[in-house]
Amino acid sequence: MKKFFILPALLIVAFSIHVSAFHLTGSGGGSGGEEPGFFCGTADICWDATSGLTLTAYTDSDTVTLVNSPTRDSNGLLISSSDEYATIDYTPSSVSSWTIEMVFQSTTTSPDTYAAFVCGPVIADFTLRRNSSNGIQHDLPNEGSGTITGAVSTDYWDEEEHTIRFVMDNSANTVTVYLDGEQDGQDTGVTFGAWTDADGFLVLGNREDEGWEIGGYIKSFKLWESAVTP
Repeated sequence: MKKFFILPALLIVAFSIHVSAFHLTGSGGGSGGEEPGFFCGTADICWDATSGLTLTAYTDSDTVTLVNSPTRDSNGLLISSSDEYATIDYTPSSVSSWTIEMVFQSTTTSPDTYAAFVCGPVIADFTLRRNSSNGIQHDLPNEGSGTITGAVSTDYWDEEEHTIRFVMDNSANTVTVYLDGEQDGQDTGVTFGAWTDADGFLVLGNREDEGWEIGGYIKSFKLWESAVTP
């Protein structure tokens, strides 16, 4: 009787191994079994804030610099006070279209009036931020300020994690913001110049002279020197 059960038992073990291997490798389903994780793709600057300060892509600088000791841990970089921010050495070479993407999770639903995702060293030259009318605003080279029609800041500062992408397309004269992969707002008829700031750094989560803190976790940051839609 014991010999009778050997073959079924072997079949059960073989089936279990096959099922386990299937779940480990993945099959079909659109992603082709791609492992989860952080990917830079074609980004010119790429930073996973949940893993450290090292820039994954970019040749001009190896790391992100933290100013006034904001907390960085496995949740990302927390910017919660008016004097905290991070910088990346960056000197654009006459770039006239670019894209910035940030994975962000607010820790407040009442952020600073002008809470900034990112600024250039010259505030009037480049800023992506909240404005006093509960909207999302841009300040671009030689263009001045503009409001991104349709985008409402309460959708961004709701204590949930969001992927936020700004696409500044000089050839189409548009600034478009995407929230979690979907177009959330756009400013049209925008004419702006090339970004040639020689001061050489980006300010993340605040402004250099302080006071526009983002109020939450920056989990990742990417920049493309071209217009790249999701």
